[in-house]
Amino acid sequence: MTPLMNIEEVAKLLQVSRRTMESLISKRRAPPHLLVGTQRRWRRADVQDWIAACELQGKSNDLRGTIDQGLPTKAAPTTTDPQSPGA
Repeated sequence: MTPLMNIEEVAKLLQVSRRTMESLISKRRAPPHLLVGTQRRWRRADVQDWIAACELQGKSNDLRGTIDQGLPTKAAPTTTDPQSPGA
């Protein structure tokens, strides 16, 4: 089993501050993470896959810009309200 990374380690890998990581998390634009109790943890492979996907989006020259845009993220599941118009 590979060790999990904490927020500081992911921030260092992405070359951003902890505060930027927290902002990305709150905007749902950070690499996918796991919750271990109440603590967020990242698999290194997931972070590297996220970076690679950002590079495929044409942002390899400016990863910081990609991170700020939050590309890519896994879409959150959506629900539809059967009572709403158009449903």
